[in-house]
Amino acid sequence: GGLSGARLSRLRVRYDGDGGPASCVLKARRDALCKSFGLAREALFFREHAGGLVEQGLAPRVYHSHGSMEAGEKWILMEDLSEAVQSGYYFGNHSPLNWGKDLSALTATTPSTIEDVLQLSFRFAARFHARFWCASEMRDRQWVRGSDWWRGENRADFEAAEARWKETWAKAKERDEDIQWPVSVTAVLDAACGKLGWEAGRRDIAEATDGACWTLIHGDFHPANLMLRAGGSELVALDFESVGIGRGPEDLGQYMISHLEPALREKLERQAVQDYYDTLVSARPEIKRALSMESCWRHYIRGGIKRWAFLLPLLATMGLPAPAVQYFLDQFDAFVRTHVTIGGKGGAIDEALVPMPGI
Repeated sequence: GGLSGARLSRLRVRYDGDGGPASCVLKARRDALCKSFGLAREALFFREHAGGLVEQGLAPRVYHSHGSMEAGEKWILMEDLSEAVQSGYYFGNHSPLNWGKDLSALTATTPSTIEDVLQLSFRFAARFHARFWCASEMRDRQWVRGSDWWRGENRADFEAAEARWKETWAKAKERDEDIQWPVSVTAVLDAACGKLGWEAGRRDIAEATDGACWTLIHGDFHPANLMLRAGGSELVALDFESVGIGRGPEDLGQYMISHLEPALREKLERQAVQDYYDTLVSARPEIKRALSMESCWRHYIRGGIKRWAFLLPLLATMGLPAPAVQYFLDQFDAFVRTHVTIGGKGGAIDEALVPMPGI
């Protein structure tokens, strides 16, 4: 279950009558954190949309799904993907998620390359975002992350979430005995903190809504949450616990910072975003009126900063080992020095380019 803490069990199945899959996987959780963070939304998402997503090759088959936001519980009985390969393994031992693993053995059944997996992933994201582009019914779903704020409701909850993030950031900055906070990272997070506020959030939402430039986003889109099926030409996504409303390219920014070595990320990112954009407008040609390639590129940059500005203080205060925290700080540092500095990588942070964190 990764950082979410969900319990995963592989079940062997015997049938009295007609046959079915020999095994399946049960993902289950019921506790206070599941309730407070709304993690049951994953089960509710699958209950409504699993069929259509499976038809498009975007999600594993789901045989049964139950979730209750009120009780903080979920059970999802899904396809066993043990013959697929976690796509993060193709990115090498650079990421702490791959440290100490025999990646050659783990990927031997389905050979591929970083470039191919990256292209598949961004085209996957485009197809997912196209499916839900400006889908007004998603804003009406109480379980969709952030949907109440997009409707202009629950200001108190939004401000409470902001206060928690500010408190976490203040605490994270105190952790300096075993990690080093790059100057640019501190500058970006401080700038992002200064942009918090209900009215600022409403203006950002209004811009996306009025410009018909929003969709359902995965919310935790990184290579370890994608599985490459046997044959190497199809990906399916896992872990929809953070599925919510946002701008599609936000998912792409999180992905790139997560796993790619900075020099390789710089080399590949523009073409990867172009592939995403081309796939998106091919699936839904009307999107081209709302989103240009240059706007897509800007939202990719802002989305990566927005997501990781939110995540880094959490990672620094949740007991993650220092080398892993330092890795993500350095990844983020490289990204912001590429994209939001004045006069090149050695320049000061251009605060005008820094968005508020993705509360």
